[in-house]
Amino acid sequence: MAVEIYEPVDAAANTETERPIPSPCIAACELNAKQICTGCYRHVDEVAGWKQMDNHQRRQVLAAIQQRKAQRRTGLLGRLTGRRH
Repeated sequence: MAVEIYEPVDAAANTETERPIPSPCIAACELNAKQICTGCYRHVDEVAGWKQMDNHQRRQVLAAIQQRKAQRRTGLLGRLTGRRH
């Protein structure tokens, strides 16, 4: 009887079979002065290039979105409290 050994699959490294990460678009599209969508926090170039990106690139954009959201919250907090962060 033969024994098969299965190696764990690293989903991040296996982009050929991984499902594409969906767009973070929330259909509230409006660009600010920095060309960032105020709905999904992507730069206009990231919106335009999303379909051509692989999942690694999409994860990088999602990380940038989180940073932009954090910066916006910090900026709003500073305006509400009169402090600058």
